[in-house]
Amino acid sequence: MPKLFAIGGATVDLVGCPYKPLKYQDSNPGQIKLSFGGVARNIAENASRTNTNVSLMALFGDDPFGQLCYHYCENLGMDLSYSKILENQRSATYLALLQKDGEMNCAIADMEILSKLGPNDFDYGISQMSSQDYCSIDTNLSVETLEALCSKIPAKIAMDPISSQKAVKAKSILKYLSVFKPNSMEAELVCGFEIKDEKDILSALDYLIAHGVKEPIITNGSNGVYMSNGNEKVHLYHEPVETTNTTGAGDAFLGVYLSYRLKGFDWIEACKWGLCASYLTVQTDDTVAKTLNEETLSNLKSKLSITLDVL
Repeated sequence: MPKLFAIGGATVDLVGCPYKPLKYQDSNPGQIKLSFGGVARNIAENASRTNTNVSLMALFGDDPFGQLCYHYCENLGMDLSYSKILENQRSATYLALLQKDGEMNCAIADMEILSKLGPNDFDYGISQMSSQDYCSIDTNLSVETLEALCSKIPAKIAMDPISSQKAVKAKSILKYLSVFKPNSMEAELVCGFEIKDEKDILSALDYLIAHGVKEPIITNGSNGVYMSNGNEKVHLYHEPVETTNTTGAGDAFLGVYLSYRLKGFDWIEACKWGLCASYLTVQTDDTVAKTLNEETLSNLKSKLSITLDVL
């Protein structure tokens, strides 16, 4: 049975929100929420929740945060046998302080552990992959590590570039990617030209195909997604949705898209399932929706009107 491998970040997220307007240089009563993140880990969790066989290949510190994150992933059914726990290392941790209205005030991202990941650290896990599998990698890794990993991964490689700042890391590895899912701003930086309208998005799809990507997917916010398989270009979108939290929507889309590709669905049908996953996720406070599973997605897909335009 084909499976999903995910290589990259697994983080512990701590977010504090005060009950009253924030007072600087003082202790503020409020709520502190602990959750687990990291793009690779989020993609792996979304796929796990849709009954996909998943191996997460990440670095965990041997601190209490690392233990919590490790056991959380393990309890979800992820295979962690190729992950590593590093002695005397802090786990990847994201600490955010919000304003009373939920807007970001400031944050500290301690991702030093990711710099410890070398190009050969997951060779055993890579040796267990086949051409029928998918492997998701993220741009939290260095360019050198990404290039080295991509050159020896036999599985179909998928990537979410994460942010406009990190998207440029994908430039040198496009030829290795089966699935590449930037948003329009990230696509601008990778392709090297401005994207203002649908015509530009279609040009970006052509650029990515020409540079080796098999299935480029460009997300365009509330306007849905644009995709190509080299022969066709399509635009899929649905009715507007009230959002509670957009963080994690892209990870939900890609995790479920890959899950349904592994189940044998074609690229367009898998995209519809991915859109349902992101639709569900943006309506929750969680980065990964706890209600996400095959049943809830199936019920949502039967009700959600998704329009397909062949371009």
